Amino acid sequence: MPDFEQVKSNVALQVNVYDSQEACVQLLGQRGKKLISTNPAKTIIPLQLVITNNSKTSWKLYEAFISLPFVSSEMVFKRLKYNTIARTLGLLGVGVLATSVVLGTCETLAVYACLGDAALVAMLGITGIAATNGLFIWSVGVMAVEGATSLRANKIMKADLHENMLADCVKIEPGHEAQVVVFVREQLLKNFSITLIDREDRELSFNIDLFREEN
Repeated sequence: MPDFEQVKSNVALQVNVYDSQEACVQLLGQRGKKLISTNPAKTIIPLQLVITNNSKTSWKLYEAFISLPFVSSEMVFKRLKYNTIARTLGLLGVGVLATSVVLGTCETLAVYACLGDAALVAMLGITGIAATNGLFIWSVGVMAVEGATSLRANKIMKADLHENMLADCVKIEPGHEAQVVVFVREQLLKNFSITLIDREDRELSFNIDLFREEN
């Protein structure tokens, strides 16, 4: 069920609020839970806007015509991205500590570096690893794989954010639907309005009441 829905002049608007870690994971994958903090000042709430145009008029939605202060895509990406330096240094440290207790030889080592829901898998084949250096060399190998896949995951994530976030303007033609996501600081989330503009600069406004008081 949407958190808000309304139909005006054959244009339907739905607003979905993702204000928990579980909800953010549904929208953004496992990294999404990093948007939710115990500190409301640090929590970033995704809002999904779904606009279905069943009218005969083309409408445009401009970022400036949504009465909320948004968090930029760069800020959201900074919160969600993989920290490649921390990951590789951590793996290197594990290799150094465990080297002295490794016994036996490793003919072939296949390393799968999976980064959560990103489903980016890389395989590294290493042959003839000496016993005492086994895990250390493994760690250096994983360090390279983890760094590469983390960078790729970050690149895909950044592109996906830019594609799905409202960037200045989106056009909704008759018979079409637009889905965009905006991000708002929890402490700044409030009832707000959305105004669509047609070719003749006529306006179609929705007042979104997310905090309806119950009698």
